[in-house]
Amino acid sequence: MRTEYYFRLDLSENEHDCIELFLKQFCNKHDLELKYYRKIKTGHVPMIREIKVVGSNAKLVNQFIKEHSLEKFVDENY
Repeated sequence: MRTEYYFRLDLSENEHDCIELFLKQFCNKHDLELKYYRKIKTGHVPMIREIKVVGSNAKLVNQFIKEHSLEKFVDENY
């Protein structure tokens, strides 16, 4: 079972604020820990955030991504 889930999102600043809040609520509901939701450390790409979710049900993040129609903004292979 997957215990960590990493991905990146490319959204506007306001969208990131909303999605981060929704993701925190989703994690609380499903006994997951949002380890970080942060700006990428390398380069100057201010609208991309890297996210790490930890927990025995970390693969449920795919459900969150689909519920919020974020598929086209996700990069899982970075």
